[in-house]
Amino acid sequence: MERSNYEAFMDCLNPMITITRAILCGVVLWEKIQECDALSIPYTEIDTEEAAREVDRRLAMEREYLYVLALKEWAEAGLSSQTIKTDEAAADKGGCTTDQTQINSE
Repeated sequence: MERSNYEAFMDCLNPMITITRAILCGVVLWEKIQECDALSIPYTEIDTEEAAREVDRRLAMEREYLYVLALKEWAEAGLSSQTIKTDEAAADKGGCTTDQTQINSE
């Protein structure tokens, strides 16, 4: 069964969101540690719920950028798979492929 466009697009978007969330978690935690150092308080005083809200806020701000990147990746993957199918069809008929690796000289 062929996958829907939505599923294919989400396969591009979800990894980008996951990676960005991990990076933002590191950044927010680093900032909280810097605040603790500046105030000379123990790291155990970091409010994890506040940090999680900050990560979600920053992720929401980056969502549009991630969406555009995923859309670009999805479109390129769709075009490249279409090109591959076209190349395979041309090769099956003994014709040229787009990368000129197979040329039939009859």
